[in-house]
Amino acid sequence: MNLEIKSEKVFKKLLCIIIALVLLNILGLISKYYFDHDYVYGLVPLFDLDTEKNIPTFYSAVAILCSSFLLFFIAVTHKKMEIYIWLGLV
Repeated sequence: MNLEIKSEKVFKKLLCIIIALVLLNILGLISKYYFDHDYVYGLVPLFDLDTEKNIPTFYSAVAILCSSFLLFFIAVTHKKMEIYIWLGLV
């Protein structure tokens, strides 16, 4: 089984997600400080990059989890080909 992942497509999709999160944070900050609306139906704290337990934090956790799975699969593949790599990163 061959799994082909194109790095350019993954990079573009992840970059779009990051740009969207930053823009939503900027809109929340404008709403909070310029219009003096701290909550706006719960959306301002939901996209605040300076707090925890929100969507940017979830994205960060999922990104780290996916990268660790990729590193594990790379390590397993190289070990099957009898190339010794450092598994301490996994």
